[in-house]
Amino acid sequence: MRAALTLALVLSGLASACSNDDDYPSIQVTSIAFGDEGMIPIRHTCEGDGLSPPLKISDLPDDTVGIALVMVNKDDDAPIAAHWLVWGTRESMEFLPEGVEAVDQPFEGGFQGEIPDAGLGYDPPCDDEGEEKRYVFRAYALDRIPALEPGASWTALEGNIDGHIVGYGKLVGYFKGDL
Repeated sequence: MRAALTLALVLSGLASACSNDDDYPSIQVTSIAFGDEGMIPIRHTCEGDGLSPPLKISDLPDDTVGIALVMVNKDDDAPIAAHWLVWGTRESMEFLPEGVEAVDQPFEGGFQGEIPDAGLGYDPPCDDEGEEKRYVFRAYALDRIPALEPGASWTALEGNIDGHIVGYGKLVGYFKGDL
């Protein structure tokens, strides 16, 4: 029962913070590792080195002070699951290098949240069913830096950015493992 309540709270937080993503000015999220709607290289999955991909967040509104990035696995018939939570100052988040270290403060001005059953940092795409999975890197330009402790949950991050989003962009990638 408690797990069902937690899931309901996470999903309601996601809906309130992200229900109108298209209403915000568009920002760009790109990677030199793969293109939008492309396949995520093995290097960035559990079948490879499990390194976070390099990301660039650009075309930010002038009033951007902070940025939050949430990587989610979204398949049509499965609940949304977070795989990476990272936030910080505009300057610290405009370019995320490959292989961001799995610690609470991996770089000056940047912090990571905790993923259930995975811990801090990037939880790489994994496929044990032989089916292609969709991963979305959602970037939020914010009018402030999220006021959260390192290791915060997805629910806490979503609630903290609600009402402070000034731009939104996403990068979509796919992964299908070898069985």
